[in-house]
Amino acid sequence: MSLKAFFEAFLQLEEDLDLFNQRIDNVYFWERIRFPVYMHLMESTGIAGQAHPKFERTFANIGRRGLLALKNIFWKNPYCVTQAEILFLGSPRRKLLDDGKWWDIYCDPIIESLDSSYVYLEADYLNTHFTPAKTSRIWYLDFPLFLAAIKQELGAVRISLKKQDVLLLKEIEKQLEQRFGVRCNLQELVIRNLRSRRGTLPIYRRILEKVNPKLVILVESCGKETFIEACKEAYITVVELQHGVTGKYNPCHSFPGPGRLKRTYPDYLFVFGDFWKEDIQYPIGPDKVYSVGYPYLEREASKYLGVEKQDQLIFISQGTAGKELSRFAVELSKRRDFPFTIVYKLHPGEYGRWRKDYPWLSGTRIEVIDSDNVPLYKLFAESKIQVGLNSTAVYEGLYFGLKTILLNLPGVEYMDRLIEKQIAYPVSRVDEIINIVRQQRFNEVDIDIGYFFKPDSLNNARKAIDELLSLPRSKTCAG
Repeated sequence: MSLKAFFEAFLQLEEDLDLFNQRIDNVYFWERIRFPVYMHLMESTGIAGQAHPKFERTFANIGRRGLLALKNIFWKNPYCVTQAEILFLGSPRRKLLDDGKWWDIYCDPIIESLDSSYVYLEADYLNTHFTPAKTSRIWYLDFPLFLAAIKQELGAVRISLKKQDVLLLKEIEKQLEQRFGVRCNLQELVIRNLRSRRGTLPIYRRILEKVNPKLVILVESCGKETFIEACKEAYITVVELQHGVTGKYNPCHSFPGPGRLKRTYPDYLFVFGDFWKEDIQYPIGPDKVYSVGYPYLEREASKYLGVEKQDQLIFISQGTAGKELSRFAVELSKRRDFPFTIVYKLHPGEYGRWRKDYPWLSGTRIEVIDSDNVPLYKLFAESKIQVGLNSTAVYEGLYFGLKTILLNLPGVEYMDRLIEKQIAYPVSRVDEIINIVRQQRFNEVDIDIGYFFKPDSLNNARKAIDELLSLPRSKTCAG
């Protein structure tokens, strides 16, 4: 099944069962489980692989999480947070930059430019907080979230499904199996989600009451529905910063047609450029989607101006298609009639598992990049061609003028507009790449980079934030 057919079947299921208007425990539950159900179906049907490493519930990991929580009582306890105009809920998957500090690459460049007061909340990333962090006013969520999880496990937070709730979930399970051939335990997923909501909602209310922000800025709204609910209760405006590829097949952001509401969606969305406002129906009005640019890209790319390009091709890996991409790279590396150096840049989520998941990469003439020691943008600056599927990095490669080839796999549909404009070429066989390069078939398409990444990004973001801070704090403003 193609991604397009899969998504259309998923939308039809939602419509047939009127899922966005169904409630359990007086909560519109589908919008909270839509993304994990979608990804489970994608992985189970083979349309996509595992995007990121997942937390494994072993005794060792739970113990380490407990130690983090214990430490958090005395260090960066969020209940000790102070008032601020802006509260950031950032990305714990930080990047080590050349100043020796770990950056939240989405929030920190903006934070540096702010005149307003701020505080920053961070959950752990696989039992880790990367230090020293670039962010200064940072508070961790380890202790309250761990305590809430323990209460749930001990049965202090209970959710009882009514007979009609069970029947509804069984019908959804039945339809998922009939239409996609995949079994899902929705009762367990819904109970776990609603228990988590009950356990964490008081935590977020208390923290928001202490900070009393005018504005909340977060990275990745999927999975943060309860936090957004607490913000809306307090009439606090919520902004999401784009951090990856949006598009009509992305269940976090795409809600096409009437009747698809996400009540726990941010009030505003800051996207990289006008390109990301098109060909998708967000669950908020187009006037609430601002093109601001990508401050981190703009800042870091300037370091590589004037770098001379080499006969180098870079593969952009991603967990959802890493096996196919890596096998394709190995096949290309065996062709002696392809003179380019081949670099295989792993996604950070693949660094620790590629030798197990992609063992065929070892012992080849491919240079595998499995750390951030060699910056991605340096590789882009010195390369001429990139091969990928649908990751954000492919668009970043366009910023550096790379000729772009896409593997014709499920998920390439995300890139339809690039293909239509002949900015990117889909291929299914190694011979096609060799012919494209040999015949120099890349059209000299005039690419307006500002269409993808609006320039002067920090100034744009600052102006947008100032505008939102000036809005009255009211129910109309927040939802």
